[in-house]
Amino acid sequence: MGRPLYKKLNIDFRLAGALSIHPEGDTEHAKPFVTIQYADGGRAGQTEAVEYDYLVNATGPKLNFAATPGLGPEAGYTMSVCTPPTRWRQIAACRPPSRR
Repeated sequence: MGRPLYKKLNIDFRLAGALSIHPEGDTEHAKPFVTIQYADGGRAGQTEAVEYDYLVNATGPKLNFAATPGLGPEAGYTMSVCTPPTRWRQIAACRPPSRR
């Protein structure tokens, strides 16, 4: 459900859990990446490193930043979108200066 919309918007949706987030990359990945473990069908249990430009990590109704290494506001890489005013400020801050 909703996946045709993701494809139309060029969003690469993966039904998976984030095992670790690496916002600065590493020796094998020049770009930021997340290590995931798939939760769907034939790929369930498989892991993969996925590079990203923007990452949406939907943690569910209870915030548990400690469950995923590299996630959380303490490291300076996570933005919480729990309230609408906060969300719009954060979205604006992510845009290039010419589009703000």
